[in-house]
Amino acid sequence: MTTKEWLQRGIEIEEEIADLQAVNPVVFLDEINVAVYEQNIKNRIGELYKIKNEILQTVNQVESATLRRLLIKRYIQNLTWEKIAEQLNYSYKHVVHILHPKALSAIKRVLEKD
Repeated sequence: MTTKEWLQRGIEIEEEIADLQAVNPVVFLDEINVAVYEQNIKNRIGELYKIKNEILQTVNQVESATLRRLLIKRYIQNLTWEKIAEQLNYSYKHVVHILHPKALSAIKRVLEKD
């Protein structure tokens, strides 16, 4: 698993939860199936919290405050690169082509250290 894939785990689960929550409960035949389905969603949300906590603990070990902010905005808050660039007062290109690769390298060093 690459560093980027490791960081994206939370985003992927968030998207999966949104897809699951978008399902109309009418498709289920009985209350038991609805309850099981809702419990599955709650389990995925619990898993999401664990993963985001793990990511956040790792991000907090990055020395640069700017890189930490970028990583939190992207991989915890799931913001777009455009929003991140705007909030950090950098150009889109600088965020995507300069800061993000530096942030990934910083996370990789932390993961290799542990």
